[in-house]
Amino acid sequence: MLSREGSQDLQYVANTAFLASLFVDYMNATRVRGWYCGPNYVSSDVLRSFATSQMDYILGKNPMNHELWGWKWNNTNNANPSNITGAMVGGPDQFDQFSDLRGHYNNSEPTMARNAGLVAALVSLTTAAGNGIDKNTIFSAVPSLYPQTEPPPPPWKP
Repeated sequence: MLSREGSQDLQYVANTAFLASLFVDYMNATRVRGWYCGPNYVSSDVLRSFATSQMDYILGKNPMNHELWGWKWNNTNNANPSNITGAMVGGPDQFDQFSDLRGHYNNSEPTMARNAGLVAALVSLTTAAGNGIDKNTIFSAVPSLYPQTEPPPPPWKP
């Protein structure tokens, strides 16, 4: 998932994953299991799966099997004097090719803007804190945007 042709900003991917995960937590807190988008039913499980797939891509489950963080010191062949272990960089191009070159900062530069969404998405998708948020604290004053619905029946099979 890339924001626009030529852009390598995984920050948008991470932020989208975070917002999708946060919305699933909101749906669960308000007992909304999904919604219809035209004729298609989108369940909270599908939305959380999407968020997880985006984080999996960033963490290395992608066509090139690259973990997309870290960068090399600019304009030298010397070893990197300061690694930022765990920081996410800009990411691959539209063909999933990653250029870990100092001069290609769109690909290889870690920034706070890029990593804020990464951390938020990872926290929101963790199961260590009980799989999601505490509905009594974050969404207690927010009314439901959708009517509570039951999931659609399974497809008919002859």
